[in-house]
Amino acid sequence: MCSSDLVRRATPAAPPLAAPSPPASPTDQVRLPDGSSANARTPAAAQAVQAYLGGDTVDAAYRKNNLTLPPPGTPVTDPVDPSQLVCGDVGIFRDHYVVALSSVKALANGQVVALGSVASSPDFLGWIDPTATAERPQQVPPSPADATSAVPAG
Repeated sequence: MCSSDLVRRATPAAPPLAAPSPPASPTDQVRLPDGSSANARTPAAAQAVQAYLGGDTVDAAYRKNNLTLPPPGTPVTDPVDPSQLVCGDVGIFRDHYVVALSSVKALANGQVVALGSVASSPDFLGWIDPTATAERPQQVPPSPADATSAVPAG
């Protein structure tokens, strides 16, 4: 056996490379006014942001895409951590909304701004994920008639 065969056999195989994470679906991507793009949680959230960029109000843009926002001034009981924000999450203020683009930028008055400048207002109440409520099925309590019909006649 020649020495190059020994070297080849003694050299461990390189570990396989981790598969890259799949790219965001084109329907989840939003082209931003500054030329960059951002990924939303869902196609509905991406379409809502695009509608807002197209001139709709925040509330109308989300409603058009079957995403319901609480009225401005509503206390935020389940806030999204700012480090977890993605395009389409919404900042609730006492009298208006702001749309997050990522964990570092937001859309305020049609302009891309630093996230910290948005959330520093004393009127800021918190960040929400409008897709979270759309994904949760509504629990409908059984009617009294359903409860009595389930009891076997005795």
